[in-house]
Amino acid sequence: MATVRLQGKIEKWVGERGFGFIKSEKSAKSIFVHISAFDRAISRAPRVGDTISYCLRTDHNGKTKAVDAIIKGLPLRKRRERSQPTGQRPYKKQETKNSWRIFVICLALLIGFASLFYNRLQASADQTVTGIPLGGIDETFVQREQLSLNYSCAGKIHCPEMTSCQEAQFYLSNCPDVKLDGDGDGIPCEEQFCN
Repeated sequence: MATVRLQGKIEKWVGERGFGFIKSEKSAKSIFVHISAFDRAISRAPRVGDTISYCLRTDHNGKTKAVDAIIKGLPLRKRRERSQPTGQRPYKKQETKNSWRIFVICLALLIGFASLFYNRLQASADQTVTGIPLGGIDETFVQREQLSLNYSCAGKIHCPEMTSCQEAQFYLSNCPDVKLDGDGDGIPCEEQFCN
């Protein structure tokens, strides 16, 4: 489908904001035009009184605006061609090639740091036994760790539900809402197990 080109004159132009209005030869209504409707190669900005050839387009809000606008009688600037020395690749290809190099270098560094971190983590894990550092073992800490390996909070609350002093100690130090230490001295189930 062929696009109908219309013609009109710029009746108002706001240069600071890059828009204006065209007074059409065939319509009494003014048409909005933005600087982006013109080719980038225009040698100057539109001025009041310039004759404009344009097409109409309706945007998503239902407003009509000028697009593909040309200032009649104004030649376009020639676009400068970049001269490429013989044997050299175009700039964009070189830039893409460098981008890949940077990406590969960054990826290699990331992998290197990740493996270093992993090796250090493994080395520190090898120096511990069930979470207990090998140097300077605290006896209370060892007892607590051994208890946590054997027991878990299973909803027991009172001393008759316990099977040993160690289980009662585990429940008292690790499980909420237990009623194992009636006198509050920190020793659970004194009458049954821990006396």
